[in-house]
Amino acid sequence: MYIEEIIKEYRKPDSRYSHKALAEAIYHSFDHPEASKVIIEDLFSEEFERVFSAVTLLAFAEKFPKDKVTRDVVNKFFEILTGDFNTTLKNHAILAIGRYGNTDDASRLERIVEEKKYLTKRKFWKWLSESALLDDINITIKKLKRKK
Repeated sequence: MYIEEIIKEYRKPDSRYSHKALAEAIYHSFDHPEASKVIIEDLFSEEFERVFSAVTLLAFAEKFPKDKVTRDVVNKFFEILTGDFNTTLKNHAILAIGRYGNTDDASRLERIVEEKKYLTKRKFWKWLSESALLDDINITIKKLKRKK
């Protein structure tokens, strides 16, 4: 199967193939223009698993086509950071902001830290966020400020 056929099957709500297997093929072909487009679409999905996979790939795949990452995508990372998501997803969003953000995003992160908008409503996650996420946010702020 060519990647275009895999993508077509992936988009079918009643695919006869495993959605995870199709997603894996697409995500391993992220440098293909159509595959990278699907990954960005997944970032804006209502399904947590798709969002998680997209954010994780964007945070860690060094060769993802940067021209596909628009301000809307970076804004989605911020939305995840300030939303009621788990700490792992928030952490990956922070890493993605560091990879694709700009110097203005450093100020935006500083405001989020100041207002503690990265904390979730759940006490356990709030406790985790205080230590782990704050460190990652501060590292990302420094990284973004070095970009010029």
